[in-house]
Amino acid sequence: MLTKILFLSALYSITLAENSEPLFAFEDCGGTHLKFNNISIKPLPIKLSKTDKIYLTANVDVMKDLPLDAISDLQLTKLVDVGNDTMPIDIPCLNDMGSCKLPVCDLFAKWYNSVICPFFTRAHVPCECPVRKTHFEGQDIQVEVPFDKIKGMIAYLASGQYKVEYRITDGLKKVNYSCLHIRAYVDVEKQ
Repeated sequence: MLTKILFLSALYSITLAENSEPLFAFEDCGGTHLKFNNISIKPLPIKLSKTDKIYLTANVDVMKDLPLDAISDLQLTKLVDVGNDTMPIDIPCLNDMGSCKLPVCDLFAKWYNSVICPFFTRAHVPCECPVRKTHFEGQDIQVEVPFDKIKGMIAYLASGQYKVEYRITDGLKKVNYSCLHIRAYVDVEKQ
């Protein structure tokens, strides 16, 4: 779930937390097929809970059709303060959540579908693979947090600062179709 939220909420520095870390910031780090023009999330900080609602705004250009063999590669890292240093802790892939690699076309068969499809619908594009050249835009689209599906992940998560690197590549040729960096503060509801 955190993967889904951060993936879609990437790209725009909105405000700073008390420790001068961003509550949410994004950077499009290049790619041949996708450009993330703007992504924002509200409210901030991002709160993962059974009852809180999350709203995404996104503006993304798919400049070329994505190949059927494109791979989604997400690296999710928790940043833990230890004294004056920050220690990165990689969040493992558990049930297709966390730091995972999987075919882009598989995203449509997973729970990510409920987050991705509203953007396709607004662009009058079928929510299916392959992803075709188009422009996606949506404002304040409510994201359903599948809290029951992320219970196993909660053991690895705690409130705090996270960074995400999301790439879409060709698994064989290592062609970089898209790249997105995100930093976000996440408040995780304790069970």
